[in-house]
Amino acid sequence: MIESIKNKAKDNPRFRKILGIVLMFIACCSFCYSAFVIKMLKNMNTSQLLLYRSAFSFIVNLSQLKKEKIFFQDEHLSKIAYIRSIFAGIVDFSMIGAYQYLKLSEAVSLMLTYPIIKCIFAKIFLEENVRRPIFLPSILNIIGIVLIIKPHLILGFFTPSSSDDISFLSKEQKDQMRHQTFGYFLAIIFSLSLSTMDIIIHNMRRKLSQAVLMQYGYFGSIISSGLMITWRQYNNANLDINSLILICSAGATYFAGQRFFGKALLLGRSSQIIPLTYLQIIIQIFVDIYVFEQNLSPISIIGSIFITVGNLKTITN
Repeated sequence: MIESIKNKAKDNPRFRKILGIVLMFIACCSFCYSAFVIKMLKNMNTSQLLLYRSAFSFIVNLSQLKKEKIFFQDEHLSKIAYIRSIFAGIVDFSMIGAYQYLKLSEAVSLMLTYPIIKCIFAKIFLEENVRRPIFLPSILNIIGIVLIIKPHLILGFFTPSSSDDISFLSKEQKDQMRHQTFGYFLAIIFSLSLSTMDIIIHNMRRKLSQAVLMQYGYFGSIISSGLMITWRQYNNANLDINSLILICSAGATYFAGQRFFGKALLLGRSSQIIPLTYLQIIIQIFVDIYVFEQNLSPISIIGSIFITVGNLKTITN
């Protein structure tokens, strides 16, 4: 059946495009489920979530490597692979932390600013001739980021309801505000790190398969989270079998999302396929409202729209 689908995709451009759209939609749903599980598991810290999720994804991905080499005689290729591991640890840690400390829709909106950041980095560091206009998308992204962060970092401090003094806030409110600030920071770090990583491995993508790149990413996340757990001496006594099953399911869906995302890009034009990733923002808005019963600020939703429009303009042009 899989072979017949592959053959039909080769011979039928319209079917190929539809299949790419379907796979991207499945990838978005997979990423959203993984984020939902991470947000739901309150009894696990960021390092534990990253370790168990990455370890399960690492195991699942072993079946995709087949006879591919993961160690290289080419010194330059080895360095690139190891750098990929380091940045993957930073990217994944930032992503999980942002999911934990922010509303999912806010976290996803801020993290999906990476296309325009990558475009700017390519212009600066690779000296690519970026034909698409990036000034307007950049402004839209900046406005969107400010609107998302503003409700908590600015309005929360300076509106009359807070008596213009943070000292009137309770300890719980101060802790929540500090966690949100840290979450915003992690979401921006995610975008910067992912863009930097893509620029570094830009010329190596044709030499390394998706499965190998993913495996190095999981390896880096396992090492970084393991070191963090050892350093901070986290106690695993609060883990139960249900939590482990859920985080393993998040690892499986995150792996599936990455695979479907890669396959979708091979089947269709990037300008038609990648914009579908912004469906995650819409899905997570509904999850925030109807599952976690959180009140979303209208300003934050407008900020998400600005970020989506800015990046769609970059991609589709």
